[in-house]
This record gives sequence, C-alpha cells and structure tokens, in this order.
Amino acid sequence: MPLNPVLPLYTIAISQSGNCVTCPFRKFSLFDGLETKYLEILKSHKSIVTYRAGEILYKEGNKIQGLICLKSGKLKEFKTAPSGNKLILSLKKPVEFVGLPDLLLHSNHQTSVMALEDAEICIVEKEDFMQVFRNNSLFASRVSIYLARLLEESQNHLLQLTQKHMRGRLAYALLYLREYFGERPVDHFIDSTLKRSDLAALTNLTTANVIRTLSSFSEESLIELHGRGIRILDHARIQQICELN
Repeated sequence: MPLNPVLPLYTIAISQSGNCVTCPFRKFSLFDGLETKYLEILKSHKSIVTYRAGEILYKEGNKIQGLICLKSGKLKEFKTAPSGNKLILSLKKPVEFVGLPDLLLHSNHQTSVMALEDAEICIVEKEDFMQVFRNNSLFASRVSIYLARLLEESQNHLLQLTQKHMRGRLAYALLYLREYFGERPVDHFIDSTLKRSDLAALTNLTTANVIRTLSSFSEESLIELHGRGIRILDHARIQQICELN
C-alpha cells in the first residue's frame, strides 16, 4: 500500500511520483552509488509532499511515517521545553535526511520539524528503507558515518551554547549559518533569512537579546542588516568574537 503522510492544513501538493533511479539530486545524497535494485525498493512506496513556510512536518511524539529526504527548501528541527521555549537543535538543507535516528531506533519522533521556507520532501516508506539498510552493508556503513557526523555537530553546537556569552553565541551562529547555507551570489547576504526568534532559539538567547546584539554588531560595522537578511562585513572580527566570548 502507498504511504499516506498526515497532511497539514495548507500543504501545497502531494504526489506518488518521483523516481529514485533517475533523480538528479541522488548523487548528492547517501543514496548515491546504490544499485538499481535497491533504488527500486526505495521508490516503490515513496511519496513527495510540498509544505509551505511555517508548516509543521511532524511534532514530537508523532508516529514515524518513513524516512524524509529534503529535496528543496530549508527546515528547522526543534524541541519545546516545559516552559514553552523552543530550542533549535539543527537546520536542514537539500538533500539531507530528516528523522533518521528515530527511524533506526523504531521510536516515535523525539523532535518537531518545521519548514523555514517552501519545501519539497520525499518520504520513503520505513520498511523499504530498512530492507535496503539491512541488506546493503556498504550503505549501512555510510549511514552510520552520517549519523556520527550529526552527533559530532550536535555536541559542538551544545558546547557553543554552554561556554559562550551572548556576543560569542550570536557570532558563532552567524558563522555557522554562512558556512552551512552559503551566501547569495548577488549580494553576499547569508542565504537564509531566519526570524529573530529563530536566531534566539538557535543560540538559546531571548529574542530581545538577539535584536540588541545584532544592532550592536551593525553599529560596529561587523554586519549589515536588511530586514531579516544579514551580511557579514568583517569575518575576522566576528570570528574573534566567537572564539574569545
């Protein structure tokens, strides 16, 4: 039976189409190098869903529907504290997997995921993925290395949040966003327009502190602000603040 994802209220579209064998994005993902017989398994019950910016893909505690691969757009993965405060644990860009640790642990989702901008995802049925994972040792090894890298990044992120003051945390976040998402070629602004509240959730700061610190950076000619857009003007100084604060 085809997978039937739980759809949010304003989802743009859902389709059962899409061919992993001919997908032009496959060469950039962990599926690169898989034999055709395995790709056929992965696509046999695959769905493609498009979400609008601000829509929730799934919430903490939801049942796992399958492996999510981000085809286009950007996502944020977060947890909500009992106080209601949100902490962004990771950001996702094409063509990364989403919810993979939960799938391998056969647990419900331990985090929530929201689209930061219009996003298109592929959902591979859980048992189809596990069949390939169990029967292809090379692929399983690549997935293990991928998960190890995610763990390392998560530990580094936690270290930055617990060991730095406000300016250092925000400087770290700006450097991370520029390295992770890159810059827009036309104007060199960071290719991600996070809300100030998202920057706060990423750095474990209040939104007010984020706004004040960004204004301070701007007044010192370290960055340029344009709406939500941010351009780093003095990379060396931002790096120094990240390291010393």
